[in-house]
Amino acid sequence: MRTDICQPAILTASIAALRALESVSPLSGQLAPKAALGLSLGEYTALVAAGSLTFEDAVLLVRKRGQFMEEASRRNPGTMASVIGLSLEVARKVCAET
Repeated sequence: MRTDICQPAILTASIAALRALESVSPLSGQLAPKAALGLSLGEYTALVAAGSLTFEDAVLLVRKRGQFMEEASRRNPGTMASVIGLSLEVARKVCAET
């Protein structure tokens, strides 16, 4: 539930998945990204995958990022939700009721 803990965990799981893929690939040792991209937290995974940032540095940065976000959310409480598959009319109704 805490972003300062979740963000480094998500980064670690993402890089673990990448390393697992690299280790079982018939092209192991020959895989090199030609491009990498990510959105928000995924940017750090992309930077590590591209070799632009070490995993260790990424974990430190992401942990600090999470700490800043956690502090900001305590000062400015709120919530966030993903809305998938609802019509605009139903989403507006849910927002109005909330």
